Amino acid sequence: MSRNSPLALRLNTRAMVKTPHTLLDPMREYGDLVWLSNPNRWLVLSRSAALEVLRDPNLHVWTRRNSVERLQDRFDMDLSAVLKALDWIPFMHDGPRHAALRSAFARLLGSIGTDYLKAYEQTSSELLEVMQESGSGDFAAGYADRLHVEVFGHLAGVPPSERHAFHCATALDGTVQAASTVAKMQKACAQLDSVLERLQDLSKTETTSDFMDQVGAALIQSGLEDTAVSRSEFLLAFLLLGGDTQAGALTVGLAHLLDSNGGTLSLGSDDCQLPDKHCLVDEMIRISTPVQTSARYATKDTVISGQHIAKGDAVQLSLQAANFDPLAFECPHAVQSGRPKNVAFGGGRHLCSAMPLVRKTLAITLSHLETLGSIEALPGRTLAEDLTVRRFAHLPIRIPSRL
Repeated sequence: MSRNSPLALRLNTRAMVKTPHTLLDPMREYGDLVWLSNPNRWLVLSRSAALEVLRDPNLHVWTRRNSVERLQDRFDMDLSAVLKALDWIPFMHDGPRHAALRSAFARLLGSIGTDYLKAYEQTSSELLEVMQESGSGDFAAGYADRLHVEVFGHLAGVPPSERHAFHCATALDGTVQAASTVAKMQKACAQLDSVLERLQDLSKTETTSDFMDQVGAALIQSGLEDTAVSRSEFLLAFLLLGGDTQAGALTVGLAHLLDSNGGTLSLGSDDCQLPDKHCLVDEMIRISTPVQTSARYATKDTVISGQHIAKGDAVQLSLQAANFDPLAFECPHAVQSGRPKNVAFGGGRHLCSAMPLVRKTLAITLSHLETLGSIEALPGRTLAEDLTVRRFAHLPIRIPSRL
């Protein structure tokens, strides 16, 4: 399909997150790359085209900061805390700033990886034990949503009583998504401002923790300024990036496994027909694809999947569609081993630095779920009202009680 013959379909962002396959699968007959009339942009649907886009140096990320600044000026409101957060999120940047931020996150994750995994394993056990005591629980709100902020709190010295507030304030909804309402942006800014103040207090403590020392070292080694302010803003981005995406992989992944097995799952059973843990982690990530889309614009004329992309054209990748491309993934809705690499973590210069750590955390969760025995889906499942990350806000399950 050429740009001169656009697909007359409005791209509904909410539908693309809630029911992606219903919306996107019918578009595949028009090709790997289709031009939409509303909004005016290219939409990438195949894995091969997605990889081309992710690796093309002529395609740069959209600068979300510009949109927030226009919103701030239009409504005469202070969104400085949101802007500070965006300044430290790697996939919001290109060029030297992106390289420095990616380096800083990679260095920090490399230095704290062992401690993070130990804290994750302990937190996972404790949260699942609570469910075992009652024989049921909400796998989303009571487990997946809490993991990252609890681990962060453990490493950074945030008291347990404050960690829930940290999670609520740093959920992505209303912060980095493109379709935020003014009210959501204002609320998010106020919440982030309070977290920034608390993080700055932690960064100023006279007895600096090993974790804060590691943060400072990561900033300095990446050519970034190391101050209490920069540490707090960097850590805010760390909180924003890790929580909802991890929860998305866990909740959507488990929900798919439950549905594929008639609503009941026994990972530790000899009768379990699922792939080994290594493959199962990859499949949970592919199937969930928590971050649904990624946007680019052409800085020069280029060619993707045989289509001419003109300078200035917008290109939107549907990572979900790419990860369910039937030409790349045979029987894409099935859980199988031997799959090609998925694009849930992006690719090229924007490949997510947290990919190795996330794969290890999912493996820990699967190990713990194996020990629970039978896991049964209960009514009440709901998707989160988040237009950036696809995840369940509530995922009730029943497990054998320890009592």
